[in-house]
Amino acid sequence: MEDPTKNMSVEDALFYWMTKKDPWLINKKHGRFPYKYSIDPNSVEINPVGFVTKMPALSGVPCFGQPAPYLRFFYTWIYQSSSGKARPGRCRTCALNAACRKIVMARCASNDTLNELAIEYVNARKGLSYASLRNGEVKAKGYYSEKHRDQYDIAKKIERRASTYLRYELQQYRWPSVNDRKGTAETWEANRAALAAARKARQRQMRRGLVPEAYRRAVAEGAEHRELILKNYVQQPNADHRTKRLPMASLSRDVMVWKMAEELRLSRAAVTAYAIARQAGAEGTELNRTRQWVARSLGRIIRYESEILLSDGSPLWERFNPEEWIARR
Repeated sequence: MEDPTKNMSVEDALFYWMTKKDPWLINKKHGRFPYKYSIDPNSVEINPVGFVTKMPALSGVPCFGQPAPYLRFFYTWIYQSSSGKARPGRCRTCALNAACRKIVMARCASNDTLNELAIEYVNARKGLSYASLRNGEVKAKGYYSEKHRDQYDIAKKIERRASTYLRYELQQYRWPSVNDRKGTAETWEANRAALAAARKARQRQMRRGLVPEAYRRAVAEGAEHRELILKNYVQQPNADHRTKRLPMASLSRDVMVWKMAEELRLSRAAVTAYAIARQAGAEGTELNRTRQWVARSLGRIIRYESEILLSDGSPLWERFNPEEWIARR
């Protein structure tokens, strides 16, 4: 089949594979499904950083060896109302899936961060698939179940979060293959070298006491991300009861305080309730009252970053590192 992402940027191509309902549907027609093709996984050789150095010639399968579509669709099951049974997603029934899996697993394992995010995403996909099947089964029987619909909505939010993290991480990688007509290890290395040079330039700015604009954007984006996480979290049935009782305005304040605290850290200033209250513009008699609610927000932020844990054992909010955030973008 024709590559639907051939004229897209890396970011747009990843978004296409990880969000489009049926990425193989082009101009209302499905791309050729490779039933007749088969590749022995032993005939595929991959180096430690995920480059395919040897494999049989293959064309018309643009998704082959790509982590994004494989991790998304291999772990997908779809409820089929006509038969009352679950049917597997496209990747699971593809004749190429064994060779494809070998490449995808090697590429994910080439970096610890990528591997962790891939595992998180796979678990989220499995959870969403199970919730979707149960929800579909209930609807097929002709009645509405708020319980199963709520479980699906929660699973979908978790999956979207994991998908976003994985997509941003995958944007860093270029994996050439001997099967490609374009793309070489040299261009991939050049891209990595450019990213490293930009990182060193930002670090030099920080040593001179200048906060890079990229860091300021990272903090602003990180604040938006944390607000989304927090407001989604409090809607879950098993959310921490102290946090769940807070009004939305207080949650928004916590995010604002987090953003100001990170800006102070970047400027190497002391992070105190008083400093943040002044940064928020409080003066005179208002200053003490503002300092008090800022202090309460700082206390809750500590809980978000260390005490409130998700099902996988990770904190609700991860500690912020601007370079790690930029790398994910």
